[in-house]
Amino acid sequence: IENCLRLYEPILLNSGEHSCWSMMHSFLGWGLDSDIRVGSSKGRRTSVLNWLCENQSCAGRRLFYVSKGRIKGREGPGYQGHAGQFLAMAAQTNAPRETAIRVQGQDFTIEELIMEEQLTCREPSELTFKLIGFAHYLDTDAKWKNDRSESWDFPRVIRAELAQTINGAACGGTHRIMGLTYAVKMRDAAEKPMEGQWWRAKKFVDDYYAYSLTLQNRDGSFSSDWFKRRGNWGGNDRKFQTTGHVLEWMVYAADEKQLHDEQIVRSVAYLTNLMVQHRYHDWEYGPKGHSVRALRLYHERVFGNDWKRPTQVVKRDKKSSSTNRSRKR
Repeated sequence: IENCLRLYEPILLNSGEHSCWSMMHSFLGWGLDSDIRVGSSKGRRTSVLNWLCENQSCAGRRLFYVSKGRIKGREGPGYQGHAGQFLAMAAQTNAPRETAIRVQGQDFTIEELIMEEQLTCREPSELTFKLIGFAHYLDTDAKWKNDRSESWDFPRVIRAELAQTINGAACGGTHRIMGLTYAVKMRDAAEKPMEGQWWRAKKFVDDYYAYSLTLQNRDGSFSSDWFKRRGNWGGNDRKFQTTGHVLEWMVYAADEKQLHDEQIVRSVAYLTNLMVQHRYHDWEYGPKGHSVRALRLYHERVFGNDWKRPTQVVKRDKKSSSTNRSRKR
């Protein structure tokens, strides 16, 4: 795993060629300390999270804008693929809620982005990525109102997500299951009752975990048909996409015993070997971000710490060399 990650870590995206969406998947995979290059592949190094939070241009696009004094994230090709996606990725990489975001000369923080995502909760709609962000940053007993004065809480979000399908959802439904899993694990960590919608979500996640193991191919990859049926087609790119996403969720969802299950170990080995053997292949940025995170998360959970990066001198611009400081409006 360490050898694989060391092969991929030096490959940096750059703001001249790569979109906000690609940048988000880069820091999802590599974490808060990950870098990009400014302008071109030979530009100076800077923090990818800082770059996005300063609303700098990514392939000519800027992720955030201000409307009526509220921070908003753009959605569509090259931006967020889904409502709340940036917040979800910030949550999964443990970005502090005080992290500063500067948009159109105005200062915000992730805290205010959370509030914006609360205000725009709608039913029916995809709440998958909002749920991940809320579960990480909010108390699981939290209650709020949207901008239509409708009352919301976690049970309502969970109920709305469970009412929607897995097959046909984003990335085969892996993100929807990840959202429910994230909420359940945060609830469990808070040692609060797992009843009502919480119990439904836990049972749903547990059942899907067991079901997913039945779809694994003999080589350790997960189904090319996501959760619909067992499938082993599409070549390396398709299997890289499905295995990286499914394994990322399963490693996060697994208990200590399940992490050492033969099927999980076989999937980790499959993904690691695939990435090493085809290290010069131009993988798509989304699947690569999720695959890298799957391996980093497995390494962290099984071996007790993050993988050790090679010692090197990294030249970064002065602004990104320090932690992104919070700014109050």
